[in-house]
Amino acid sequence: MATTADDTVAGERTWAGFAALLLAAFLVVVDFSLAGTVVPDMVRDLHIRAEDASLALTLYLVVAASLMVVFGRLADRFGRRRLLVGALVVFGAGGIITGLASGLSMLIFGRAVQGLALGAALPIGLGVVNTTFPVGDARRTRALGLWAATIGFAAAIGPLAGGAVAELSSWRVAFLAVVPVALLAAGLLRVYLTETGPETREVAAQIDFGGAVLLAAGMGLVFYAIDEGPRRGWLVPIGGGFPVIAVILAAGVATLAGFIVRERRWALRGRTGLLPTGLFRSRSFSASVSAAALMSFGDTGATLIVPLLAVFALDYDSIQAGFVLAAFGVGIGVGGLVAPHLGGRVENRLTAVVSLLVMAGLLAALVPLVSVGRSGSVIAGVLFAYGIAWAVSYATIVGLSFTDVAVGDSAVAGGVQSSLRLLAGALGALLVAVIFSTIAGNRITSAVDRVPNLTRGQRAHLVGVTEHSSTSVGGDTSFGTDAPSDRATLAQADPTLGATAREAFASGSRVAFVLMAAITGLAAAVVTFVPRHRRGAASSG
Repeated sequence: MATTADDTVAGERTWAGFAALLLAAFLVVVDFSLAGTVVPDMVRDLHIRAEDASLALTLYLVVAASLMVVFGRLADRFGRRRLLVGALVVFGAGGIITGLASGLSMLIFGRAVQGLALGAALPIGLGVVNTTFPVGDARRTRALGLWAATIGFAAAIGPLAGGAVAELSSWRVAFLAVVPVALLAAGLLRVYLTETGPETREVAAQIDFGGAVLLAAGMGLVFYAIDEGPRRGWLVPIGGGFPVIAVILAAGVATLAGFIVRERRWALRGRTGLLPTGLFRSRSFSASVSAAALMSFGDTGATLIVPLLAVFALDYDSIQAGFVLAAFGVGIGVGGLVAPHLGGRVENRLTAVVSLLVMAGLLAALVPLVSVGRSGSVIAGVLFAYGIAWAVSYATIVGLSFTDVAVGDSAVAGGVQSSLRLLAGALGALLVAVIFSTIAGNRITSAVDRVPNLTRGQRAHLVGVTEHSSTSVGGDTSFGTDAPSDRATLAQADPTLGATAREAFASGSRVAFVLMAAITGLAAAVVTFVPRHRRGAASSG
């Protein structure tokens, strides 16, 4: 069939709208990943504690994770473009509030507002990709590859960008600079992106708002407990009362259980609750989403390890460590361009399994490379290859997850996947924190105990430094920003402590890489439960 001029214009408009969508996704993910690197400057400028700044970052993620499914359902019902444009405007407003913050309250409020935007943008973006390039569309694999490259590259490059902005200007610039870009993206989406959701508001009666409250509250409580647990202590009573973190976690689990019960009751009555009936009955969706969560568990833990390893074991400063991690982002960009070329040539399930196994193998390959004084360029090379495999895996798994999803449920399915990825990433960070606190922290603490002529106060201070370095990797996204000063403090107390710290963190990294490799390998095994599709269908979704 000949291509008409109208078809060409429509195709160009589709790609222009998709480009605007990628700009929006890049913006919110960069903002998410750079925030931790500006914490030290934020603390000094606002005269707040580091724990308070970390709380602002935690609440940002809590808001985002708790509302992703809800925003996805709302977008499917009221229009995806409409909510996405609104989310970007809100995101810009949050950037202004954060960038102009004069104290902790304003900072927390600004980050919470931006968390709303992140919670809307990622699931709606996935929904738009699925509806704009549906199963069977030859352009689908290219779109998924570009989406994967954008998300992954933004996440990897954000810390480096944040550190550079803070070094050259002010942490405030990092948040204020997103405002004009957010408004530009919103305008481009309004002009070029075709609305893909219902235009009527009568569907509001079909939405289970009670279930939405339960899910948002449950996810928020669980995510908060997981993120704050390493820093505050799981069973530590606050103010002489209950162990608050443990109570919050239990309340979150109970609330999620209540949500599940409510969803089942709605299904028994023949009504669709917040989640589409039968969404998790699809093996393509449930297996793909589970694999995606395991993949996120592994890659989040791995990318948190690398900067701390580079600073402690390789004697890099935070900027140099950022460049090592940036190799991962560059690899993702390359992988996003490679992924479309595999579509139609190799079955998607096979592509996902092989690429995940490659990721697991590369993580395992880092184990013998982790040693004091090792060149960071070698580790960067492995991370570059890991990034390529990551992009191929991500793009393929996303496509598989949407194979049986109804077009009208695209954004809520994206919300399920995005929220589970974020939650799994928090669990990966938690596991890394446990590893470092038990292996690296205990070794350094034992070494401190053997240093002669230390007063009780000096000993307590050095142990505190150790605990800060070994748990901050899981407690926030600062990527070892304070590690150089922590290392120097140990070395000043006794020259052997510096060497002990390097080897201890190298040992912790080896154990963590082995566990992350095993979890990523498990993700590959889970993908095998996805039903086989014909080659053409697989390449499409």
